[in-house]
Amino acid sequence: MNKLGAQCQMRKGDLLEYCRIVRPEAAMGIMVQDRAFYEELRQLSVRPVYRHWPNWWWNDPERHAREAVGSLVQEVAGFRDLLAYVLDNNEYIYSFNEAEIPIADRFASSFIAGVHEWLPGIHAIVLNLNTGHFRDDILKFPKTLAALDDCGVCRLGWHEYGWPTMYQQYCDGLAEGNDGMWHTLRWKAAMKAIKGAGYKNVKIAITECGIDGGVIPGQDNLGWRKTHSDFGTAMANCLRSWAWYIDALERDDDVDFALAYGCGLNDDWRGKGFDLHGTGIPQWIANYKIYPEVR
Repeated sequence: MNKLGAQCQMRKGDLLEYCRIVRPEAAMGIMVQDRAFYEELRQLSVRPVYRHWPNWWWNDPERHAREAVGSLVQEVAGFRDLLAYVLDNNEYIYSFNEAEIPIADRFASSFIAGVHEWLPGIHAIVLNLNTGHFRDDILKFPKTLAALDDCGVCRLGWHEYGWPTMYQQYCDGLAEGNDGMWHTLRWKAAMKAIKGAGYKNVKIAITECGIDGGVIPGQDNLGWRKTHSDFGTAMANCLRSWAWYIDALERDDDVDFALAYGCGLNDDWRGKGFDLHGTGIPQWIANYKIYPEVR
């Protein structure tokens, strides 16, 4: 199985085609409420992930976590037996919001407890932290890390993007004398801290990754197709990025799976150049073999 899955919003057939070709570990439907969709994912031995729209969480995090799980119980009623994971929310806490971090910690840990109680057999993916955040301060979520460690199969959600390739900021960081892991591969720094604090069963699920101009201050969200006016050059940026990233993913047991953004997106995000569908990229990912590691 390939660690690099993908996610869809509107065009679930596009994601199913990706999964038939790539046979990834996991794939995510954003508000996709179609039993046949999840049945086919299971037939392909792909673990289905479901994400609902974000809910309010900061005033009373324990209550809102219960409400979030209660909403999910209703949303997934027709296909809950097929799901592997559900997300709590998406990019809802940032490292500069110091006062809100303990509240988010309470929300995420309560969400894990609620999923265990009301959606047995399904596991939670929580926090889903934005690119560039919580690389060095992930230990500010002690309740969540403890809940993840106790569960063992719930996951810490993580987002990673670069521009105009997934490795550009990494290489820039190395050239500047730091370890480069501020956008992509920053999971390595976070997991080093998590393991150093004594947590033994925490793993990451990268619930979004790819190329996004939004990592550059002042620049809009633009996907891989917008990295160059020449489509061939843009395609090369994309393929070189996935080669580099797949190599890293497949060599690291701390990451369970990653979900490319995306394959089957709505018109807005397709127009911004993010969608992989209809390009030959899924077949390339399926055929890609990681380079032998130099020892």
